[in-house]
Amino acid sequence: MSNKVKILVIAALVVILVAVLNLYTFLESSSKTDRPTVTNNVSQTVQKKIAELYIDEETGFIQEDITEEYVESLRTEIDDLNESTLDKNVLNRQLDEIVHRVEAKEAVNGFYPEETPAIKANQVAENLSFKEGLTIEQVEEVKEKYYFVLEEAEEATNTVSAQVEEVEEEVETLDDFQTAINAHIDYALEGFDAYETAKKALDEVKALPIEDGKIGTIAQAMAKFESAIELVEAGSAKDELTQAAADYVAGFIVVMQELTATIPQYYDLALTAVEPSSLLTAAMLANVELLNPVEESSEESSEQEVIIEEEWSAPESSWTPPESSWTPPSSSTSPPEESSSDETGSEPTPDPEPTPETPSESTPSESTPSESTPSESTPSSGETDLVNPQ
Repeated sequence: MSNKVKILVIAALVVILVAVLNLYTFLESSSKTDRPTVTNNVSQTVQKKIAELYIDEETGFIQEDITEEYVESLRTEIDDLNESTLDKNVLNRQLDEIVHRVEAKEAVNGFYPEETPAIKANQVAENLSFKEGLTIEQVEEVKEKYYFVLEEAEEATNTVSAQVEEVEEEVETLDDFQTAINAHIDYALEGFDAYETAKKALDEVKALPIEDGKIGTIAQAMAKFESAIELVEAGSAKDELTQAAADYVAGFIVVMQELTATIPQYYDLALTAVEPSSLLTAAMLANVELLNPVEESSEESSEQEVIIEEEWSAPESSWTPPESSWTPPSSSTSPPEESSSDETGSEPTPDPEPTPETPSESTPSESTPSESTPSESTPSSGETDLVNPQ
């Protein structure tokens, strides 16, 4: 092919391309010229419908009666607009933000019973009790999907406003709705973290054997649990832990009853050992009559024995035996017998030999034991006189 032919072919192709481009431009301009006012009005109407789904665009709270069917009808209207793709995307993003807020509110309200929603219209409740069966995995999933950060807040607000540049400059914080969603997600996560910490602490207590030598360790572990459960928000989770702790304490008291019954004075030792735990200390004090009856009775019996022993030994320490204080009657009774002989007129002899009758009358050593021997016959009467001198 010659160069002249090549040039002609190229020129023809260029002419055809230019003609196609001109035709497309003409058709596009003709289409927009036919319905400019109608397209603009429809777009503004759809945008107004989207804005009306907010209770207040500034706070970000949405209406309660937004249904999936209504959202789909708005999407259909957007698709039917004779607008550029860019304009349609702006409206679709505005509608997507509404859907996202509806889902976020439903997810957070799902943390609680139906009768106590966290967010209703523009009202936000606090310090609610979680519903039965809520798991930390569910809460973490909600956080992953619906937790708002500042960048997302700016983007979401930009889609609502027609003047994107001005809104970007004004946005600095989350709106009230987004703040409420985040607060309830954080509240649930903190509650579960505290619950898991307290549950783990109680499991550690249960793992310890209740036996002599372990009471102090148990008390320290229980004190750790008591500190952890204080951080658990009121609700079914906290009630569950409280009941589990009460059941454990009841079993602890049963074992302590066995220990105090077999180990003398164990109650006082155990009461000192459980001081770190207020729960165990309160249980020990409340069951003192059950845990300490042996100690009380033994103390009373020992006191009685001491008293009895002291009363019995007192006379022995103060009583003087008759042998050390009693004077034999031979030194005191013989003179009267001599004086009686003088009165009868008998003459004394220098050294008379005793007659058989005299020894029986004057010699006490030869008298019968029942009459004169004090060590064998008189101790009972002498003891009575000394013990009871009155």
